[in-house]
Amino acid sequence: MRFGARIFKTGLTVALALYISIWLGLEPPVLAAIAAALTIQPSVYRSWKNGLEQVQSNLIGAAVATIFTLALGNEPYIIAMVVMLVIGIILKLKLEKSTSLAVVTVLAMMTVPQEEFLQFGLARFLLILLGVLSSFVINIVFFRPQYEKKLFELHKPLMDQIAVSLRFFLDPARDAKESRKDIQEMKRLQQNAEELYQLLEEESTHFQKSRFSQRRKLVVYREMIRLTQEALHFLEKAEHHRSNLENLERPLQETLVAWLEQVAYAQESIYLLFEKKLRDAPPGSDKPDIPSLPLSEFLKHPEVLPVVLSAEEYVTQLKHVILMIHQLHASEEAAESESALRQEQ
Repeated sequence: MRFGARIFKTGLTVALALYISIWLGLEPPVLAAIAAALTIQPSVYRSWKNGLEQVQSNLIGAAVATIFTLALGNEPYIIAMVVMLVIGIILKLKLEKSTSLAVVTVLAMMTVPQEEFLQFGLARFLLILLGVLSSFVINIVFFRPQYEKKLFELHKPLMDQIAVSLRFFLDPARDAKESRKDIQEMKRLQQNAEELYQLLEEESTHFQKSRFSQRRKLVVYREMIRLTQEALHFLEKAEHHRSNLENLERPLQETLVAWLEQVAYAQESIYLLFEKKLRDAPPGSDKPDIPSLPLSEFLKHPEVLPVVLSAEEYVTQLKHVILMIHQLHASEEAAESESALRQEQ
């Protein structure tokens, strides 16, 4: 069993909400704990955005609950009517992610005896707001995730795995069933990488004063993720047409195998270049050394043309990423030189 930052943050948020509720003498403190657990988010930006939505929805729920309780009472059928009305208002305002907590607010307030409603109903509303604020505080203070590190640790092995799949795709010893399983696993990793990138982008855009070089680095990460997307699209196309590719005449198969080897090498070189660990530039950095599959030679085999066209899109993105990495390094070197000159002056 793994205990990640999200689990620890949830536990800390619940504990903080309970302690503050008990310290303030608000009853029952479990409402604050429920609100805290429901509103915890994986990033500061999402916690802030979600917190604002939760506060708005809870205000709506509390206002409607107060009006109906004071006017009509709190019979079960009235509570049910209020729950439906609040859900309808929240959906209309496109705050659907906070529906659950708004319903909890309505139920917590309207289940108080009517004669004690103003006193205890307000206290319960404050408990739920306390839980929302606790989750935001914990997200800011504790376990701020290092999304760039996580993205690097996930995406680099994915790039390497794609390179291996390219290199051995037409190898007779390669089992087609295992190849399909590998593609599905790589697609899952790709989805995780896209989610991590989205979190990194949100944090960098909304909650960090990022320099120009950092923003440019973020763009390079985005293009590298698009590269793996194109690579997986190509592998899926090739897998779908595997039998047709294996039935090509020998010279065309050799052309395809040689091309796969070249793009696999370029794929493996991306992160080495990105980390400045590559002494010589990989193919395609200064001139288009990464070849495209010769379309004219494959025109006699229209059954594999979708693979050739997908290969062209993949090569285009590969060259684009290499160029962007060179531009990133050039801008970093220029910034370092400018900083050194300023210090000398």
